[in-house]
Amino acid sequence: MKTLVKMIAGSHLYGTNTENSDMDYKGVYLPDITDCILQRVGKTLNESTGKNGTKNTKDDVDCEIYSIQHFIKLATAGETVAIDMLHTPDNFILEQSDAWRFIRDKKTMFHTKNMKAFIGYARSQAKRYSAKGERLKLAEDCLAVIKNKHDGARLGDSFFMLKNIKGTDFTKDSFGLTFVDINGRKLSDKVSIRYAKNVIQDIIDDYGRRARKALNMGGADWKAVSHALRVVLEIKEILETGGLVFPLTKAPLILSVKNGTMDFTQVMDMIDNLIIEVDELTAKSGLPEKVNVKFWEDFIVNLYKE
Repeated sequence: MKTLVKMIAGSHLYGTNTENSDMDYKGVYLPDITDCILQRVGKTLNESTGKNGTKNTKDDVDCEIYSIQHFIKLATAGETVAIDMLHTPDNFILEQSDAWRFIRDKKTMFHTKNMKAFIGYARSQAKRYSAKGERLKLAEDCLAVIKNKHDGARLGDSFFMLKNIKGTDFTKDSFGLTFVDINGRKLSDKVSIRYAKNVIQDIIDDYGRRARKALNMGGADWKAVSHALRVVLEIKEILETGGLVFPLTKAPLILSVKNGTMDFTQVMDMIDNLIIEVDELTAKSGLPEKVNVKFWEDFIVNLYKE
């Protein structure tokens, strides 16, 4: 096995490590040509001093080494771990080869408009726990349409406006009544605006309660939420500056979230807003749609030729 690079990773790289943080290392290796031909090359090699099924302590070490073939696939897909490794500076690198220096010099070739995997985790966290997820936004938009209507009016009089809101669904029953479905709550055209306002407000309040309940029950721990914030801040930095600096400039903010010192709803709102910014920056960027895969396939072949 020929090591192409080995580096410090995780919280010590991000600048978010605490006294209880374990050490993480990442690397890339060139598998033996015989193993490649016989198809016995693993995607990764893992070494850990921690015990299976138990949480690592500050004295434990995790080391994950990727085959060059797998690393290029991760980088091509815009996976967070690969993008982080590509931007890791020399003072965090323990061992490197000319091949790795070449890859890192070409790191911007992996910056595309399609780095979906890079913010996938952040987006999934936001949708699951945020107070401003897509389903909640639907309820808020519906309430905004009727909030200035007279309480005694019928909801059916506002159906033509509610139909313009993406996500609303309308059905008719056997008695000729028309219903609007708002996140599973059906309201007929005959109910009063006052009643509809109360029902929709209950939907909105319920989402806020669910978010906090999920946090209190461990459905979303602070470490996971801090990772979500970190990755979306990283992609925003890449889109705005064309690069990524470690330790992260926003490390104090991320560490505050990791330590649970910030309001949960405030943090999730922050992630929501950052995702919106990232979407807008991506649309305006001059980045290519996808990575030049052929270039990197030729690079790997040439490594073996050499």
